Amino acid sequence: MPLDSEVSGVVDSEGEPASAATNEEQRRQSAALTNAATGKATVHQPGTGEDRLPDQPVAAGKELVLLADPDNERPILVGFESATVPLAGGDSLTLRLKNANAIVAVAENNTDTLHIIGEQPEGI
Repeated sequence: MPLDSEVSGVVDSEGEPASAATNEEQRRQSAALTNAATGKATVHQPGTGEDRLPDQPVAAGKELVLLADPDNERPILVGFESATVPLAGGDSLTLRLKNANAIVAVAENNTDTLHIIGEQPEGI
């Protein structure tokens, strides 16, 4: 197909008509999937008592991902005022908040880790 040809007859996975992605839409999606220069990932080992996560501001309109390391032996519990939500190894939780330090975590041992991933505000 020549590069200046128009794509037509696009269908989704269920055979329903769908619009073709334009170059502009492909660039937009690619940019959304690319890690931002302000991205930050922190590895945190919660203690066996409830432990507030470290200070890690989150850019306005962005989300924070908490990922329990796939090699963890036991679930890590997380929450706001008390740690009640279990994250087994490889599980993640996505939150919209201003700072990771709004979350508390507890582990059953001192070796399991929690990855804190988010985009920071510009200038930090």
